Amino acid sequence: VLAAIMLKISMLQSDRRMPSEVHSSLTLLEASTKRAADLTRQLLLFGRRQPAKMLPVDLDALVANLLKMLRRLIGETIQLEFTPVANRHWVNADSGMMEQVIMNLVVNARDAMPQGGRIAITVESLPRAALSAKAPVHGLQQVEQYLCLTVTDTGTGIDAETLKRLFEPFFTTKPQGKGTGLGLATAYSILKTHQGWIDVESEPGRGSTFRVYLPMIAAPRSVVKPVEHVPVPPAPRGAVLLVEDDTLVRTFTALSLKSAGYPVIEAADGRAALALWKNTMAVVELVLTDMVMPSGLNGWDVVAAVRQDRPRLPAVIMSGYASDLPAAALKPETVVVFLQKPFDTPKLVMALRNAIANMRG
Repeated sequence: VLAAIMLKISMLQSDRRMPSEVHSSLTLLEASTKRAADLTRQLLLFGRRQPAKMLPVDLDALVANLLKMLRRLIGETIQLEFTPVANRHWVNADSGMMEQVIMNLVVNARDAMPQGGRIAITVESLPRAALSAKAPVHGLQQVEQYLCLTVTDTGTGIDAETLKRLFEPFFTTKPQGKGTGLGLATAYSILKTHQGWIDVESEPGRGSTFRVYLPMIAAPRSVVKPVEHVPVPPAPRGAVLLVEDDTLVRTFTALSLKSAGYPVIEAADGRAALALWKNTMAVVELVLTDMVMPSGLNGWDVVAAVRQDRPRLPAVIMSGYASDLPAAALKPETVVVFLQKPFDTPKLVMALRNAIANMRG
């Protein structure tokens, strides 16, 4: 649903005939849609449908890079303090998920200070012996050093009854429509995935202190940063075989591709795609397919089938969550680009061009 909405918004925004007041409304609509997409991702994270991409992460650098965004989130009435220490605090983590944890904690602190105040973020290392006796280290990865990220605020504080329910999914003390109750529950779930945990100290009128604990790792000799974009070639001369069972998503995806100069051949499911393939394989230069579809064939089945005829055919698989992809699709030699729903037209075009560049490389 969100994929169809975001694609249509992208198309409308690129239409120069639209009056300026309509463009303003589209900008607001786009922001609301992205908020809905963020909420969906939180649900997926909480439900463990979003796999973690673990890499060595310097947590000081991660927080430092977030400061500008965090200051925009909290506003001018709240002071945010953080002093990074270079190359000291490394963890094995999914950087996007850790950013989600930090942003959730900072936004909660902001909401506890409607009249303004101060938020302090610190990162330090602690030996295992220094951990509280309450630390749930049993069953977790045992290491000699743990990292402790602390977020302290000068807000209204939390009473004892609320503290007991703080990490429950959908529990919130905010007015209806102002909070989902997923922020801290999602943070708790993410940290559990990272072999870490979170605790909190607070009293009414005395502010709150949240502490995140993660196993530390040694600083890597070199850090390979994941490449998000590769040099992009021009749009393909051939057609895109688009396979999507949802009518709205297929329609708007096809329109977006055509607006970007891509000829499109549409199929409503895997079997229809393979029937079309027999007559169009000479003109198809790329396959763009949904992963989960009816008719007994999924997106990977379609890619595997067409590559029997064209082994080097570029392919993009779309889905709401990467966990739908089978292990075979994730092997390096497979060279399949994953495009997460929802997406807008620029992300769609970039995914296709990355797939083409991968095969040409």
